[in-house]
Amino acid sequence: MGETISFEVSGMTCQNCVRHVGTALRKIPGVRDVEVNLDQGTARVMLAEGKAGEATAGAMLAAIQDAGYEAKVL
Repeated sequence: MGETISFEVSGMTCQNCVRHVGTALRKIPGVRDVEVNLDQGTARVMLAEGKAGEATAGAMLAAIQDAGYEAKVL
């Protein structure tokens, strides 16, 4: 099983926001799966085995910000 990185995401107010954040993160090469939780304001990204070098926390933060939300690594 690959590495997991969790983020606190600010600014999500509805399921459409959850979809935007999830879609942005899934576009990053090396991301295997994404779980976004509106109630907790979090996103958890699971990386593909051996692909951790391709998907950096910085790239994920940038993707979340480009989608219109603020985030920080937990």
